[in-house]
Amino acid sequence: MPNNGLGQLPVGCKGFVTATPKRANGDDVPLSEHGPDIDWDLTSGGAFVEVRAPSFPSDFNKDLVGLRVGAFSLCATVRGVTGCLNGT
Repeated sequence: MPNNGLGQLPVGCKGFVTATPKRANGDDVPLSEHGPDIDWDLTSGGAFVEVRAPSFPSDFNKDLVGLRVGAFSLCATVRGVTGCLNGT
């Protein structure tokens, strides 16, 4: 199993992605501060990963399944701030 920081999702495996905003110390920012709105966008690599509803229900989580070898980029925007997971 790859380390989370490597951005690797093996073919046939499911990974868990969160876009919950974090504080500088890594703690989650409470929903009351950032609000419920989030926009997800698979900006590239749709042939290589599938974005699914989360195993752990929350609009701020998604499951990713590796379909084929290749690069992908999944982005989330919360309150005008966008962060992306760029992986292979």
